Amino acid sequence: MGMGSDRGVINKSALRDRLAAGRDALPEELRAEWSERCSRLMAAYVQERGFKRILAYVPFRSELNIAPFVEWCWSCGVEVWVPRCRRQDRSMTFYRLRDWDNLISGAYGIMEANPETMEPLPEADLPDLVIVPGLGFDRYGGRIGYGGGYYDRYAAMASDAWRDKPVTWIGAGYESQLMEKVPAEAHDLRLDRVATEAGVWTCSELKLAEGTVSVKLTHFNEQGRARMVDISEKEITSRSATAVTVVKMNRATLQAILGGSVSKGDVLAVAQVSGIMAAKKTSDLIPMCHPLPLTGIDIAFGNDGEGELYIEATVRTTGKTGVEMEALTAVSAAALTVYDMCKALQKDMVIGPTELLSKSGGKSGDYSRTAGMGGKGHAVESGNIDSQ
Repeated sequence: MGMGSDRGVINKSALRDRLAAGRDALPEELRAEWSERCSRLMAAYVQERGFKRILAYVPFRSELNIAPFVEWCWSCGVEVWVPRCRRQDRSMTFYRLRDWDNLISGAYGIMEANPETMEPLPEADLPDLVIVPGLGFDRYGGRIGYGGGYYDRYAAMASDAWRDKPVTWIGAGYESQLMEKVPAEAHDLRLDRVATEAGVWTCSELKLAEGTVSVKLTHFNEQGRARMVDISEKEITSRSATAVTVVKMNRATLQAILGGSVSKGDVLAVAQVSGIMAAKKTSDLIPMCHPLPLTGIDIAFGNDGEGELYIEATVRTTGKTGVEMEALTAVSAAALTVYDMCKALQKDMVIGPTELLSKSGGKSGDYSRTAGMGGKGHAVESGNIDSQ
């Protein structure tokens, strides 16, 4: 793999150098854009979860800049605490950050908490969330830091004190920092989520065994051929899923849609019906999907006022398998309908990204990526169908 010794041991120092160089090479304007986008996604996540106390970091050099997120926390009354490092024992103490002017230059030239003007975090005050920087992350909770072990030590120390309260650990970085697998050791910090400009990812709880993960894809039989999964033994539970997509267009096109001046008719009304019909026909379109008795379909629209139309679908059922595909199909069909009705006005509209925001119910449990359209625009129209 080009980064190990002749005995196959990962050279972490060389890996850190390579990851740091790759991050530093990202254009400054892109880093700023992605940092702003990730900050919005983390704000939506924190708002959704109702977190009130957060341990964060002060951005340094080319790290993902969470300053917009920190300032959002201040505006919403969410406490933010940042670390001061002790090089002697490589430990950290967190202090309440109320203003950027309270920071002073500390270890390694990083701006840190000023212990003379800031209050330390009391041992009894447990955080809801810890946000950590890093050089690389994987979707199994792996993180490679800068080699000092500060967060690893802090996590080990806190694990006993925090055992009676669930605390979420999130790694913050750019999508380009995601790796196939971070070389992990037993004492390394394991994250619950990774936040990037593309989403707040849930880290799998799969255990790594000798650096490999074995995942069986259920839509293939023993001969490697496609099959429809047998769900007859699954329990019947209430299930829901929410998906979102965006149609990017000129401002004039968006205003024509909102103003009802598109010649083909009411774009949002027709797209709403299209999304509902598509959700009910998903098993006819996606080969391995099971036909499901849907109990509810809701299509909502939002926009940023400039040229982005957001489409969100929530689908519900009571059954043996989930409705993620129905939600994704609904927003896809609605977006295609918007394009069809507006293509005379503009042919270079772009659809996507299309994303699953959340799902609930079933053996795999709940999943949540972001808080939906809350940070993307205001709903302008919605429609609902309930089964009789």
